[in-house]
Amino acid sequence: MVLGLHSGLHGVGWGVVSSSESRLAYVAHGAIKPPPSLVVHRRLFLIFEGLAEVAALYPAHDAAIEADPEMDADRALEFGQVRASAVVALAKAGLAVSEYASSAMRRAVADNLAGRNGIAFAVRRLFPAAHVTCAYAAAALAVAMTHATVCRTRLFPS
Repeated sequence: MVLGLHSGLHGVGWGVVSSSESRLAYVAHGAIKPPPSLVVHRRLFLIFEGLAEVAALYPAHDAAIEADPEMDADRALEFGQVRASAVVALAKAGLAVSEYASSAMRRAVADNLAGRNGIAFAVRRLFPAAHVTCAYAAAALAVAMTHATVCRTRLFPS
């Protein structure tokens, strides 16, 4: 199984997929969105705790996260704090974390034709029974799918 994460300024989406030589299968998804009224350190702790619970509930073999997007310095600091909480939770669970750029996700999931909305649309089409409505969770599933596809290509070259 692969646990994918998409961190944003207000929380973290997570998605889990399983992978075999020939197919990907949906396992679970969700989002951890602490109330914005909480102080920053409390929101970061809730993200850390929530992802530690997810990692314990869905024991993945690998983890992946979307690489840092470009943004201004103030937003980058907050984004980096959220992302660090997520990565530390995965490290606590014993997972190594791979990173993928948005362009790699578009190639793996949406045939390189789509932006963020297209990635969410592609995830919903690939896993219709999952009923993915949260954009953070859709992006996290796309990250997990990207990692599973990359690993599968390395293990089973055509």
